[in-house]
Amino acid sequence: MRQAGGVERFQRMMLWLPTWHDARQVLQTLGVESEEVASKLRTRHSIEQERELLDLYDLIAERLADRSTL
Repeated sequence: MRQAGGVERFQRMMLWLPTWHDARQVLQTLGVESEEVASKLRTRHSIEQERELLDLYDLIAERLADRSTL
């Protein structure tokens, strides 16, 4: 913490990204059904391309954008 300039500066510098489990919980909270998640991950070949978590983030961003236009 000293190298970063203290706790407050460290907290300002850091960015929290959800884990896979957190991302799935966020999607569930946003009303995205597991079948929709699975379908989108299959369509995007997320697992084969080793970008499943990034695509979960994209789904969260898409759903939040949809909600902001309501």
